Amino acid sequence: MANSSSPTPTPSNNTILKVGPVSISLLLHLALLFVIGGVVIIERVVPKTSFQPTVLGENIDQVLDNNDPPTDELQDPGGGTSMDIPADSVPVPDAFSSESPLDAIAVDSSVSSVTWSANIGSSLGTPSVGLTRGSGGGSGGGSGGGIGTGKTVGNLFGKQVSASKLGVIMDISGSAHAYLPLAAAELNRSFAGSPTVLAFGCGLDKNHKLMREDRPKLYLFNEKQPNPEVDFAEGGPENKASRTSLGQIMNAEKKFPSVKNMMDSLRARPNAWVVYGGDVYATELAFEKLMEEGCDTIYWFADFEDKNDPSDVKSLTRRLKNKMVKVIAHNFSGRPVPPDIAEMAAETGGETIAKKPGS
Repeated sequence: MANSSSPTPTPSNNTILKVGPVSISLLLHLALLFVIGGVVIIERVVPKTSFQPTVLGENIDQVLDNNDPPTDELQDPGGGTSMDIPADSVPVPDAFSSESPLDAIAVDSSVSSVTWSANIGSSLGTPSVGLTRGSGGGSGGGSGGGIGTGKTVGNLFGKQVSASKLGVIMDISGSAHAYLPLAAAELNRSFAGSPTVLAFGCGLDKNHKLMREDRPKLYLFNEKQPNPEVDFAEGGPENKASRTSLGQIMNAEKKFPSVKNMMDSLRARPNAWVVYGGDVYATELAFEKLMEEGCDTIYWFADFEDKNDPSDVKSLTRRLKNKMVKVIAHNFSGRPVPPDIAEMAAETGGETIAKKPGS
């Protein structure tokens, strides 16, 4: 009887069979919950817009926020206005008024004038023009534009001229007398106080007979006194004009009270000179003095009627170029500047002016 009865399952086997399916179902539900919950969390944390592709060359900031206008725009350094300074913006003294002294070519060193200068450089790394106030009194005519190493920019008879230090050569022979006060007024606008040399004529010929007979010298204008036996005014001995610079100046002062005022102002300055001797052929001394003074630009006011030695013109041109000095040649007669002098101006980086003052 014992051999015919079936075996009874143990309690441990029944427990495993009952728990197994339940555990598997629970694990599957938990896994499904994690998957669904993770997707929801990712979608809420990471916005879909952050994964939008951008067009090639398009700024990513514009894609993320293309509705907000830029708050700062690059401004035009010039403010949209021209920096050119009109020549008539500075009052011109009455050149022929004998009541108010005309300060020729420069004001006295004790008086400051206003000059406008161009300052090179900007925060953008490109050249720009800026306006600064500088002192025009004293030696050098406000060289350097007042601040830093800028240049003074001015207008001379319709030509814009820029210079760190402008020097002036003035022909004071008879043909120039009527125009001297007008030239002084024009220079006073932008280049007051410039070193100035007065020369009888405008010739360049150091080997001329008159140069050998009467060797010229350069004198401070306020120290060279006229010699009554040599420097006589028109109507004096032999009823003819003197062939010296001081004689020509006396002639001009007699004819034009405004020239007298102009010359008195120059005599009061420490940077005005006169070429004495050599007749009309000693202008080279004026150039040498202004180069010695450190001028980078020389304004030459003359009618260029006196003869020049071609070799002397070429030699002077080479020296000017070596010192990087440019020449502004102004023919006050209104005629074109002669070819040899025009070539000097061009080779030195300068230019020519053909204009009669007052016209």
